[in-house]
Amino acid sequence: MTTRHAIQIRGAVGQLWERYWANSPPPITLVDGPAGTGKTFAILFMLVELAKKYPGLRWPIMRKTRQHMSETTLEALEKVLALACPEALRGPRREGRSIYRLPNGSSFPIMGLDDPGRALSGQFHGIFWNEGVQFSRTDFEGIMRALRGDLDDELPRVGSSPIVQLPFPPTLIIDTNPDHEKHWLNLSATKGEMERFVSRHEDNPALCSPDGAWKPKAIEYFAKLNRMTGPRLQRMRYGKWTSAEGMIWPNWDPLTHIVDPGEPDPDNNRPWGKNVPPFRYYLCGWDFAARAPGCLLVAGVDDRHRLWIVEQYYRCEVDGRWWTARHSSVWRRLRHRMTLADGAEPDRIYQANQDIDGRVTVIAADKRREHGWDIVRDKLSPDHSGGPQIFVLRNSLKDEDQHLKEQMLPTRLEDEIPGYVWVETKDGQRVREEPDPAAPDHACDALRYLATFHWRVELGSDSAHDYGEMSAWDQFNDDSLVA
Repeated sequence: MTTRHAIQIRGAVGQLWERYWANSPPPITLVDGPAGTGKTFAILFMLVELAKKYPGLRWPIMRKTRQHMSETTLEALEKVLALACPEALRGPRREGRSIYRLPNGSSFPIMGLDDPGRALSGQFHGIFWNEGVQFSRTDFEGIMRALRGDLDDELPRVGSSPIVQLPFPPTLIIDTNPDHEKHWLNLSATKGEMERFVSRHEDNPALCSPDGAWKPKAIEYFAKLNRMTGPRLQRMRYGKWTSAEGMIWPNWDPLTHIVDPGEPDPDNNRPWGKNVPPFRYYLCGWDFAARAPGCLLVAGVDDRHRLWIVEQYYRCEVDGRWWTARHSSVWRRLRHRMTLADGAEPDRIYQANQDIDGRVTVIAADKRREHGWDIVRDKLSPDHSGGPQIFVLRNSLKDEDQHLKEQMLPTRLEDEIPGYVWVETKDGQRVREEPDPAAPDHACDALRYLATFHWRVELGSDSAHDYGEMSAWDQFNDDSLVA
């Protein structure tokens, strides 16, 4: 265990710290473990100490996209800097930060791979990837080419002074919570392509005393984690790389279905981002709620009839007026053709229609669960063109619910799906007809409403995948849907 500035760095990152201070760090490091082990904070503290030791050090801190760093990675970095180097906090607020500079010339550029030109150019002593499961193998290979190139290039300079040369070559540190067992990061570490350091809750001084006793905060934190279900519980609570056993939609793959939109390109009819196609029209799926979380999903439909979730509103403990205001705002901006809502509350449907000038665009959704589950499962799988039919934009969530986040509960569709599982019987079997009642399903219900409407036909008698391709516009003109 290493102690500096009254901060204890122990366990996995403590071992990594010793390797760096002995000038023999692994070329590629994977620090994985459950949520709440303190691994990100400890790695950032180690890097700040390294930057103080070697003036002129340049060590970018990265996530998949820059915009997701301000309230996560950078919040942790600023807590570290407040303890170890408060002078580096001078300058812009973290939302507008592109770099943190130490008085000795060391710096931490802040980057996302949504700006690959900046991320893959320049010369660095190392890179820290936060939340590594969001990165693809292709991202990894591009970063490694950039790092290996630094070994052969002329020593980089700051102004007229060369940057310090470290006693070890450029290194990559990746931290993450686990994902499915076939994720490329887990496979790479298992094959020995990177060195794995396993972080545990005992490593976090905020949760565990040096004598191994759990602090009261730990008991409260574990209670939050224990409310999770399915693979999400195994990954976030116990740090297991586990497959999607029991998931209602086991073919969900964040690397495939979550898309980085890129910069908007309105000149080419791509206002959502250069990686998002133009849309023919929009649909909404709406799961009502009062005290429990509710969800409004906004989906664009492209020329290939694919659904793209472009906006998500996911909140708890807000009243009906809050929800109708959000829905009205979406309608005024996008003029979506139809909203599929929970028909159990007809008064809410009526009010939502009144708020958009009495236009009948909110209708009761088809709530047949088995039918909807099968359609979503099918459309998450590759079709004849080789790709899925459902995508979610990485930046689609609007105004994350801080209360849900603090309680370690889902705050968006992507959080719900891994924990959306079949109920487990006492003998450990999964009943593939009934979802686990403890699993949050508000966004999953909204997605089911959307998919059932968009690809609405009766299931074929011979195949659960015989849906046909009835367009949503044809359905919009089907009088039976609004009767």
